[in-house]
Amino acid sequence: MEQVIQYVARTSILHRLDPRTKIIGLSFLLIGFTQIHEWIQLVFSAFVVGLLYHFAQIPFSYALHSIRPLLLILLLTLLYHSMFSGITYLAGFLMGLHYVLKLLMMILSGVLLTATTKPLELALGLETMLRPLEKWRIPVGQWALMIVLALRFFPLIIEEWERIRLSQQARGITIKRFRQRLYSPVQQVIPLLLALITRAERLSIAIEARGFRQGFNRTHFHLLAFQKKDGYCILFPIFVSIIVLLL
Repeated sequence: MEQVIQYVARTSILHRLDPRTKIIGLSFLLIGFTQIHEWIQLVFSAFVVGLLYHFAQIPFSYALHSIRPLLLILLLTLLYHSMFSGITYLAGFLMGLHYVLKLLMMILSGVLLTATTKPLELALGLETMLRPLEKWRIPVGQWALMIVLALRFFPLIIEEWERIRLSQQARGITIKRFRQRLYSPVQQVIPLLLALITRAERLSIAIEARGFRQGFNRTHFHLLAFQKKDGYCILFPIFVSIIVLLL
């Protein structure tokens, strides 16, 4: 999961776009991908996703590595449709393969957003887009803060888990029996929870010390501004969605 939400520093045109442009573009792509019913639509969508990764200068190996945590879900989806969705096993398998590839196009599109957008820029784009909801007293600023914290600190959770595992191995804790393998995650969860509680307490003190309060007008160091390239690039996912609907 760390690889899924990791930012990849490049100088591509997708990296230089406004985060709001990428969020809106991803929304249109997902709308188009949900309407995939034929194999020709699937092939065209795969070509578009591959083209976007090429323009983003993101290697295809990164895309394959990013979906590793989700392989079990995709495999279960394929097995379910193979056994229960078709008249024959082959028909169910083809239907399941179609659904899996359809989900894969959506997942890879979402991975491309997080790979080309810094977490702070992504949160700022969402906060700017949702700012009209503040008229109904919806805490948009707090939502944006939670998104930033999730994107910034989830890799730290994985790093902390790995540190605890290596420290236990360094102390000579070996897992040989089957029962020990079942209880070994539990032995790592308790130290992980204690470490996360400590980090959360320090984070809350830091946020309070910086005077973060809901309802106050906060300024940002980086300001978002649409440019001509954003207007041109937003037409591409709209055009792709229309083609998918017409195929």
